[in-house]
Amino acid sequence: MVHPTLAEGIPLAVYEGMAAGLAVVGTDVDGTPEVVRHEQTGLLVQPKDVPALSAAILRMLANPAEAKAWGDAARKLMATDYSIAHATGQLEAYYARMAALRRR
Repeated sequence: MVHPTLAEGIPLAVYEGMAAGLAVVGTDVDGTPEVVRHEQTGLLVQPKDVPALSAAILRMLANPAEAKAWGDAARKLMATDYSIAHATGQLEAYYARMAALRRR
């Protein structure tokens, strides 16, 4: 998956692609590096760096085993750190902390 955005707070399309097991070539902006971990779940390039973007895409195409491994890691990351169960648990813990502070 290629996501060459210039600004992206929460890159939902990237999350969806990663959940589907796709390695991502993305730009190193805003929320993208939180999930696209360079050479772990994909490749990051600087925004507006067309030669670097092209090279990253070509690297993925030339190395399908590497891209598959990163895609597998991306799917695993989404299934653990970004699952509904994980997000719900974090939200419940936050509410519990806020309730405890209010009781003080």
